Amino acid sequence: ALPIYCEQIDGLIEGGVDAIMMETIFDTLNAKAGIDAALTTMRKHGKDLPIMISLTVSDLAGRTLSGQTVEAFLASLSPYPIFSVGMNCAFQLTHQMSKTIREIVKERILILDGAMGTEIQKYNLTEDDFRGERFKDVPGMMKGNNDMLNITRPDVISDIYRRYLEAGADLITANTFSSP
Repeated sequence: ALPIYCEQIDGLIEGGVDAIMMETIFDTLNAKAGIDAALTTMRKHGKDLPIMISLTVSDLAGRTLSGQTVEAFLASLSPYPIFSVGMNCAFQLTHQMSKTIREIVKERILILDGAMGTEIQKYNLTEDDFRGERFKDVPGMMKGNNDMLNITRPDVISDIYRRYLEAGADLITANTFSSP
């Protein structure tokens, strides 16, 4: 995996990126290979860019797809110079995870890219919620087009982000919206 990571990171650095973000990481070995490749490639280019990790947490107990707890994952990466740690895709903000997040932010920057679609589904929104008044006469189905909610139900999106910030996040990203 290291040569493939190096090739990809080489292209990113040559393209002028400001940071290296490894997204959807689900196990420590994969993360370490990516970080080693980033460090190797940055040395080659004489660059020192922030390394950001976005971890996939797959269950409500806060475990990765390979079964590690978030705490164990972070401990295994502690020797590396990681700028920020994020949680994405399947992550859901539970009471237990809120406590974990509070512990993580004591040590490093934390970004939550947390299962926006899953969080939105918790609201059981209807077709009318997605349409709102503004798009009530637009033909076709709108339900499931989460981008619409930024316009028709900003209260829902704000509430989701507010809960992440209250849990201790400094930055929030969301790349699961559905616009082309």
